[in-house]
Amino acid sequence: MKKVKKGVKPQFIVIVVLIIVVLGISLAYAINQSVLNKEKQVKIEELQKKVNSLTDYVESIQVSGGQQNQQNTPLSVIGPWPEYSNDIFGFSLTLPETWEGYLVTETANFVDFGFEDQNPIARINVIGHEQWDQVREQENNGLAYVGETEEFVIVYSLAAQAVDENIQALILEFPEIIESLTLLEGELIVMDYSNEVLEEEMEGDEIPEVPEELLEGEDIPLE
Repeated sequence: MKKVKKGVKPQFIVIVVLIIVVLGISLAYAINQSVLNKEKQVKIEELQKKVNSLTDYVESIQVSGGQQNQQNTPLSVIGPWPEYSNDIFGFSLTLPETWEGYLVTETANFVDFGFEDQNPIARINVIGHEQWDQVREQENNGLAYVGETEEFVIVYSLAAQAVDENIQALILEFPEIIESLTLLEGELIVMDYSNEVLEEEMEGDEIPEVPEELLEGEDIPLE
């Protein structure tokens, strides 16, 4: 009597192959997701660094509102009155009587204005267009736009707190003082950046269709 050798059933082989394929696909997907997650995490970290860097930059150009660190800033001196002129940045200001005897601190990047009771209370910054494009997109940046030239943008900031009512009144006068700012050479350009927000909002709106009667000049009956 002959013995019949039992072979592996084809169905079993197909099942094993399918299991191997599924495991291979699952492993490849897991590896791919791991790589994507790492890349995504790197991009998030890079974006966070940019945000932190921009935040630090904005804070660095804002007026501190407190007493100056004498080790890091030049000595404050009594400023000229009634007109202050800055030859480095090329602008001048006219100050009211209440600002007689104010203190001014000039640096390569900004000009601080203050008084003995609180110094500084206001700061004028001159920044590049690239920095301004980044800063103005950040909400609540604490900077007020003044104007610009082809080379730079002028902004200012005010102290968030005042030591007394007298200083508070002087702080509130500074926006009016800024309105007197003029360039020693050339003309200050004042852009209306609020229109950009309006244009962005309008881009997504549908333009209403004009009735053919209006286009053809026909009279439209009133209801």
